[in-house]
Amino acid sequence: MNDMRSDAKAWGQGSVAALVPDFDAIYRTGLTGSGGIPWDDGQPNPLFMQWLDRSAHDVVRPGARVAVVGCGFGHDAKALLARGYDVTAFDLSPTAIEHAKRLHSDWESSFCVADLFGLPSRWKRRFDLVVEIYTIQSLPPETRRGSIGAIESLLHPHGSLFLLCRASDHPVSIDEGPPWALTADEVRDLAASINYEPVDGIELLVDDETPAKRRFRTLLRRA
Repeated sequence: MNDMRSDAKAWGQGSVAALVPDFDAIYRTGLTGSGGIPWDDGQPNPLFMQWLDRSAHDVVRPGARVAVVGCGFGHDAKALLARGYDVTAFDLSPTAIEHAKRLHSDWESSFCVADLFGLPSRWKRRFDLVVEIYTIQSLPPETRRGSIGAIESLLHPHGSLFLLCRASDHPVSIDEGPPWALTADEVRDLAASINYEPVDGIELLVDDETPAKRRFRTLLRRA
């Protein structure tokens, strides 16, 4: 699964707010035009699928409650649903959710429009696992503490957070994104800010995109 193009000029320069993409407009244009959606390739994220196939059974059993943050067209959510998890998948974009419901009509009730920074109170402390793939990196670095705090609010005290993001050797500046890649230390600091820590370290992986990109993958639990 591709993430957002790294050329900030494609999204506009200026203030932090100006650098936050209009995700619904991108989805609308991608569905009606020929350019497609930069971060969607019509299948679940391969690095997430590796973890789901090899390690998820040690973390959550089928039937567990799982939230998928920024689910887009819902491919990752579908993979979880097909394995018997109780999934709530949400995205800020109504266009993305409408399309996800059409693509996965057997599970359309699992897809919701919701804002990470204004989540329904009924979701608080509800989930055994939260899946976060490329959402934090798609927002300016100044928003990361707020993003991870909102994500943490979804987890019950013994829940786990799966995190996948683009990797960097150095802290990136505002004009280097989106996306804004994270360093391993930044991932650890974000985890510590919510009193979580990596279960088995932070994996540095290379994806199968062209050109290939480096990713960090980790599972976080309460310290």
